[in-house]
Amino acid sequence: GREVAGRVWSPGLTTVSDYGDPGALLRAAMASKRAAARGGTGIHPAQVEAYNRAFTPTPEEVAQAEEIARAYEAAYAAGEAYAVCQGRIVDSRVAQSAREFLEFAAACAEKDRQKAAARARMQPSGGA
Repeated sequence: GREVAGRVWSPGLTTVSDYGDPGALLRAAMASKRAAARGGTGIHPAQVEAYNRAFTPTPEEVAQAEEIARAYEAAYAAGEAYAVCQGRIVDSRVAQSAREFLEFAAACAEKDRQKAAARARMQPSGGA
């Protein structure tokens, strides 16, 4: 394992038993993300914000995935078996992973829009 936040950690989902420490919750979620997790399960409401912050794709991650997918699509259209993007070889599997990540990012964005609409509906109206 490796040490994260002063504890030995094994790859995979991490857990924190102190739900009163938002920083520890976020660090644990970020460690899970670095281990390729796309989400987590929680038993406490305090985990929701940390999971949302850690696992929602950032604009930079989305831009990188788009660039990878575009590079492969251009290479494939030119009859090449792979592309080189950001100094890395992008084959069909890497391109597929980028496309799957973009689908995940789109699903996260849609869920965020739904949550925002629900919160807006719950706001008290100005009249009555």
